[in-house]
Amino acid sequence: MVSVRLEVMPGLSECVGGKGANSVFFNKKIEEGSTVGDAIRKIAAEHQAFGEIILDAQTNKLSGGLICLLNDLSLEALNGLGAKIKDGDIIRLFPIIGGG
Repeated sequence: MVSVRLEVMPGLSECVGGKGANSVFFNKKIEEGSTVGDAIRKIAAEHQAFGEIILDAQTNKLSGGLICLLNDLSLEALNGLGAKIKDGDIIRLFPIIGGG
């Protein structure tokens, strides 16, 4: 087992019990060899509203409008949701916010 920290930033955190402009943090034990997708799906299984927003049910990928970082690197630069996690990794989920 490895420990991973999942940080859900404001704008998404309300779906996992957050209040206001606060982030929500999860420290989870995950099987060795697991991926970022496995960790996110574990939280999504525990918080249905979060799962509905974060994952596209048809493609089983992150829905648009989100940024996911693994140790401050974009998943786009890694292997997407298939990026392997190791002990102590930090996964951060942000909503894309536009403005002008």
